[in-house]
Amino acid sequence: MSLLRTHGTLTVTTTSSTETMLVRVTAPSNHKIQVRVRIHNQSSTPAVAVRLLRAATGGTLSSELLAKIDTGDAENVQSSCKGFTVNAAPTGGVVVDDGWVTGNGAREFRVVLLNGGETLTVAALSTGATASVQTVVDVDE
Repeated sequence: MSLLRTHGTLTVTTTSSTETMLVRVTAPSNHKIQVRVRIHNQSSTPAVAVRLLRAATGGTLSSELLAKIDTGDAENVQSSCKGFTVNAAPTGGVVVDDGWVTGNGAREFRVVLLNGGETLTVAALSTGATASVQTVVDVDE
């Protein structure tokens, strides 16, 4: 393992009163990765409840978000981080962390270790109004 560092960012507008999946990180099948997630609520109201779920399913994935931090690194990116083109509430999964992000607020979640082939889905719930939520993901593989 060479400790390749990658980064991805995506902004999603949540659906009022419905949990919205923001991104899904997938570890390569052959080794563990460390995932750091930061959430920025870009709306003044409402606050959003955020959950990090291991092994949740649902939604249709979009294009790859991860890019090397050091573009000169010869290693290939093996992890994946994608947003959703078709969104649905997450199904199943185990909550590994959760938090409340106030309007115009931000939160950094604890580092999550994923085993080979595991997924981590980041989902947000806003009540009463939509919210513009930016998700920043750093993956060390």
